[in-house]
Amino acid sequence: MDFVKRCEEHAGLESFDPQAFVPDELASKDVCSFVLTLAVIFNDSKDIGFGVELLDEARPNGASNHSRIWGNFCALEQHLYRSFFGLLHELFQLMQTNQGVLEDKFFVSIISKMSKETRENWKQLVEVTQGATPKTPLGHSLLLARNKVAFHYDAVQILRGFQEHFVGDERIDERAFVSRGRNMRRSRFYFADAAIQSYMQKVASGGKWGDLLDRSHGVFNDLNQAVMEIVVGFIQIRAGSFRVERDEVA
Repeated sequence: MDFVKRCEEHAGLESFDPQAFVPDELASKDVCSFVLTLAVIFNDSKDIGFGVELLDEARPNGASNHSRIWGNFCALEQHLYRSFFGLLHELFQLMQTNQGVLEDKFFVSIISKMSKETRENWKQLVEVTQGATPKTPLGHSLLLARNKVAFHYDAVQILRGFQEHFVGDERIDERAFVSRGRNMRRSRFYFADAAIQSYMQKVASGGKWGDLLDRSHGVFNDLNQAVMEIVVGFIQIRAGSFRVERDEVA
């Protein structure tokens, strides 16, 4: 994928009055901060998705095996997906600590102007954050991500993942692999990748990691669309209009 061409696929540049995010009697500081943080989460999620696309284009031929190529590829792929679910976990925490914003009259008015499908997706996210158990595929995936997947570096549990992979009757590998170069560029601890992979697949996700991966693209698209509509809706109400701008020549 050509990076420049990918950038040119974006809609043309527009601008708006930055005063839109300055709190006043209509939009409180908490609401402005919350929506701005949603915009950051949207961009971070978009970057992870871009990374997944770029990596998929570099997927090695044939079946996976014990090689430097497959070792690095699988590690990067797993890291990107862990990053996405980690980001989702941060979104849950943001919403849990901003319950007042979710009930704010101005914020609710933004939600009411979203498309019906996207509004329903946002509603499911809110419900899962508040402890409900939705029955839709999206809601189920969100529930798994909230309840089953852990995203911090727990040294004891990572060791457990290592033992799951390398020790015992159900071990996957009998040998632990490394690339020992003279610097970071030429080195990798593949055994650590295996440990964190087993940790996520069997320990942190309660064996539901595969289900989460299968549904990740749907979760990614549905939530990002909801966040995008909230941010754009906020700006349109607060700033009134967008102004078309020209790309500056590099």
